[in-house]
Amino acid sequence: MAGLGNGSRLGPYRILDRVAVGGMGIVYRARDTRLGRDVAVKTLADFLAGDVEAIHRFQLEAQAVSALAHPNVLTIYDVGSHKGTPYQVSEFLNGETLRSRLERGKMGHEEALKYTVQFASGLAAAHDAGIVHRDLKPENLFITADERLKILDFGLAKLLPQARIVPERAMGKPGVPDMKTQQGTIIGTVAYMSPEQVQGAAADRRSDVFAFGSILYEMLCGEPAFSRNNHRDLDPGEHRKATAMAIVFNDPAPIPDVPPALEQIVRRCLHKKREERFQSGRELERALKALHPSGSDHGNGGTGDVRPSDGIPPPPPDKENERRDRSPPRQRLPPLRIALPALGLVAAAVIIYLIRPPTPPPAPATPPRPPIEQITFRRGTVWSARFAPDGESVVYSAAWDGKPDQTQTVMPGKPAGRSLDLKPARVLSVSRSGELAISLDDQGGSVDYMRAGTLARVPLAGGAPRELLTDVLGADWDAQGAELAVVRVVGGKTRVEYPPGKVLYASDGWISNPRLSSQGQIAFIEHPFFGDTRGVVMRIDAAGKASPLTPVLGSAMGLAWSIKGDEVWFTGGDTAQSAALRAVALDGKQRVIQQMAGSLFLHDIARDGSLLLARESWRHLIRGVPPGKKQEQDFSWQDYSLARELSADGRKLLFFEAGQAGGEHFSAYVRALDGSAPVLLGHGYALSITADGKWVLLVDVRAPSELNVVPTGAGESRKLSLPVAQIAEARWFPDGKNILLTARESAGGPLRIYVMEAATARLRPLTEAGLPGQELLSRPVSPDGGRVLVVRADGFFLYRTEGGEPERVEGLIGAQVPMGWHPDGASLFVREPGLPLKVSRLDLKTRRQEPWRELMPPDSAGVSDIPWMYFASSPAGEAYVYSYPQILSELYIYRRVQ
Repeated sequence: MAGLGNGSRLGPYRILDRVAVGGMGIVYRARDTRLGRDVAVKTLADFLAGDVEAIHRFQLEAQAVSALAHPNVLTIYDVGSHKGTPYQVSEFLNGETLRSRLERGKMGHEEALKYTVQFASGLAAAHDAGIVHRDLKPENLFITADERLKILDFGLAKLLPQARIVPERAMGKPGVPDMKTQQGTIIGTVAYMSPEQVQGAAADRRSDVFAFGSILYEMLCGEPAFSRNNHRDLDPGEHRKATAMAIVFNDPAPIPDVPPALEQIVRRCLHKKREERFQSGRELERALKALHPSGSDHGNGGTGDVRPSDGIPPPPPDKENERRDRSPPRQRLPPLRIALPALGLVAAAVIIYLIRPPTPPPAPATPPRPPIEQITFRRGTVWSARFAPDGESVVYSAAWDGKPDQTQTVMPGKPAGRSLDLKPARVLSVSRSGELAISLDDQGGSVDYMRAGTLARVPLAGGAPRELLTDVLGADWDAQGAELAVVRVVGGKTRVEYPPGKVLYASDGWISNPRLSSQGQIAFIEHPFFGDTRGVVMRIDAAGKASPLTPVLGSAMGLAWSIKGDEVWFTGGDTAQSAALRAVALDGKQRVIQQMAGSLFLHDIARDGSLLLARESWRHLIRGVPPGKKQEQDFSWQDYSLARELSADGRKLLFFEAGQAGGEHFSAYVRALDGSAPVLLGHGYALSITADGKWVLLVDVRAPSELNVVPTGAGESRKLSLPVAQIAEARWFPDGKNILLTARESAGGPLRIYVMEAATARLRPLTEAGLPGQELLSRPVSPDGGRVLVVRADGFFLYRTEGGEPERVEGLIGAQVPMGWHPDGASLFVREPGLPLKVSRLDLKTRRQEPWRELMPPDSAGVSDIPWMYFASSPAGEAYVYSYPQILSELYIYRRVQ
């Protein structure tokens, strides 16, 4: 609809010109060819064309406004739809908004009263109809050429239970979201919000009354009620936060040169406690007309003949309040009849003074926020977190107490938070307008750092996600919130695209944490393999040139741009358990900002320099059942124990330590499952153990093209230097004579699988180049050594070691993936993602499955999946081990670090 040009038509309406463009839609001046009059046509913006929630609110606005039919509310003539996009037709107004009028300076109290009586009259009509506006501000009030005030834009309106209008799609029709805003959602414009709205509570009529008071104060003073004393040099996020704090804790400055009775109306509207305010627009209208009865000329008639000298009458009983509060009514003062005019003026002043509530004591100074504030307290993993547009509240995705993932919002000091109604998802980015970019899980399990999902956008205020792209690992909004930079997995490669579809960078590894700077540069972390947190901080400049900013780090996860855009801040270290907060300038110069025991994860940086950091405890655990036993045992050794393989009889376990205890270059061990202590074999990755348990394969991270063959007992090690750039995986064949090798032929190149003779180190390619860098297999080689299970970008295949066409694995159900060969050589073990781990046996010939094991760690908090499982090849899976990470996170705000 953004393309409507002059002369185009929507039914009987001919577009004349474009009047205004907003964040949600476009307003045109049009000609109604049937009645020969100018009208205003409002359409939704293009990007909201498929947004069910936005369309719903657009329709509700039309129904709400048309139900009012009040001279101080914009009149809706017609609604319709053009090419699937709805539009509204309303009266065309000549004049200016109240905001435009206030830009020329404040109003005298008589002029302000003339307009606010009309304002209150229109608001009273809405409240009487059960409609709360929720976004009253000078931009949404219009003064016509004949000095009539009109209330505009009911797009955020809330219907109370007693509302006279009940839109069919708004009240719980199956499959369509209703218009109720969940507790904790912040709706409106901060400068005109009530204290309860700022704190995330539900808005009601009295919230509109507070906004009314804020607007009247600004009309009389020429300055906003709660932001006039804020520093002008604050950035928008900090300014909004300061305004919100002032609304909750401070009272506005006195209003100069206005009648005390008028100031008292403003003060009562702006009372912090909603029960002390006027309880509705109708009650407010009565008080204003008592001061300015002629102000009803442009309204819908008066409600009583009251003299200005009567002051502010006590609030009449309100039915809703009467049910809530049965306290005795206040005593009314008897009328005074004084003959002398001078005494009459004195008496009136005394009456006003007596009925005026006492001046409240000055509000206590706003308590300073602590420099470090914890905002999550449950046991589990925070997968991702971002500051909301206000710079104070936080949106995060987490799995708590072993339960499914959920996305929540939380305010500092209010740890309970509010859950967003989303299926398992990971929040990727929050735009300045409050729209979330999220990754929806595609595999039916938990969402974690490394799993690709479906990119979707959804308003923070609520609604159904709108799906955009599949196979997305990460995304970030640009500074305007108009476009996304994304990381996608396509054809076995991981790509940085900006905008989506335009490839700026491609990698055979794994890319995480894409972030856009305000200057349009993209920073991200490139990892060598999926599942490996080692990485390099990369940057793509505005010209599309990619360059590394750091050397390879033992761990790098979590990244954001500094507020000036001159540094990239990230969390990284020598091992997965030693990540510190660091900064790197665009010339590569690094500095350490914060270092502590354990691991840090940087989630976000607010525009005021505050950080969103998680303190994390990363552990990797091993559990399993030894031969001849039935009960599981814990075979973990130090802080990050990764199981690699069992010997054929299930009596020896090969594993390595990748945390702090394992050192910068990791440590490999073999352990008998009889309860004896592990034996250190050397440094590096442990890859495979022979069927007889006598030899293992290791790769030292300092020499990625060398394969070390190490004995588990007495014997001499040997080193095989291979004609490859980097070894990714190596597995013994069952006979111990050949090795299945996965490697890159060149640095940063694609992966390929080879069959290697152990004695001669001669390589023979088994697959084409270009495999995904993800290893999920326990035993990829069949028991007879004749076939190999291979993971490709387009599925799972069986390759014959002697050559021939590969055969696709059939019979997988849903998100199942193969794990390795069953000892019978005719079937595979397959698993489903998520917890509990469900392992089945798939017969390759019949494609039938039967359950084998269902596994669940005893402490599942912080555990999202069991990605690795290894079983003995003889007897039939009697002994097994499984290995899984446990990440426990505590989320903190570190204020003004930069």
